[in-house]
Amino acid sequence: AIQTAVIPVSSFVSGNNVIAVEMHQNSLTSSDLSFDLEFQGNPIVYTTFVPYGASWKYLANNTRPANWETPGFSDVGWPAGNAQLGYGDGDEATCVPSGGGGTLCLPTGNKWITTYFRHTVNITNPSSFANFVLNLIRDDGAVVYVNGMEVARSNMPAGAIVHGTLASSNVGGAAESTPFSFLIPSSFFINGVNTIAVEVHQDVVTSSDISFNMELK
Repeated sequence: AIQTAVIPVSSFVSGNNVIAVEMHQNSLTSSDLSFDLEFQGNPIVYTTFVPYGASWKYLANNTRPANWETPGFSDVGWPAGNAQLGYGDGDEATCVPSGGGGTLCLPTGNKWITTYFRHTVNITNPSSFANFVLNLIRDDGAVVYVNGMEVARSNMPAGAIVHGTLASSNVGGAAESTPFSFLIPSSFFINGVNTIAVEVHQDVVTSSDISFNMELK
């Protein structure tokens, strides 16, 4: 018969854990011995606060306003659109200006290096969660801020980031739609309205496309 036991999380350590089992016979003359073990963790139940496809405010006009990533910044004049936001791939829900020629969704020529995105989300008692998971889709590079503090950097160089900072490398093919996951401590979030800000950078001025989408749970 299969017997089930519940083991507290406190019994485990971060990293490698050793499981040891000793088997006992009921008598010296017992004719058989059997052992098997299945070890399962409880499934993680996620609460999604920002889904893929959410509406984001965006700025694409070749400027970088001071303190644009902070909660106190007013983005009232920024347009808004649902993700995926970008241009050049044909899978965008919202096409954003690029500074190039051609059309809004299929621009040509040189493009602006950086495009900015903002979203606010109300979170009640964030300390009740161990942490948050941020899944980021970016082409080419991105920096993510929560309430003005940087929490994630993907395909971007180290050091200070400015409007003209190029992404570290070109992103193409399946990588353009591959989410990159980051674990964000709950201490970055406040009880109430939180500001998520993301800047997406091209790797060259002649890049043909840009992509942005994000999930927070």
